Amino acid sequence: MEALLKPHAALIAAWIERVAVQLEQAIIGGAVWLDPGAVVVSGALPREVLRRLAERIAALSAPRHRGYQAPVPAVLPSHWEAGRW
Repeated sequence: MEALLKPHAALIAAWIERVAVQLEQAIIGGAVWLDPGAVVVSGALPREVLRRLAERIAALSAPRHRGYQAPVPAVLPSHWEAGRW
């Protein structure tokens, strides 16, 4: 899979950045109303892309939560693969 992603690394990195900013806003809103223990990023994307997306969302969220009193949900990639968890 890595060989298929490598030629498009710059495009994927730009996409991850754009999507992470958008999803982080949705997660902030959801966390305020729902108080989840974790947010799982899932979908029909390669596991490496999901991992990088989850890490970027978590990095964007970290500075916002300094001093916040409630627990902040972890942002995790899904471990689903080919119909298996």
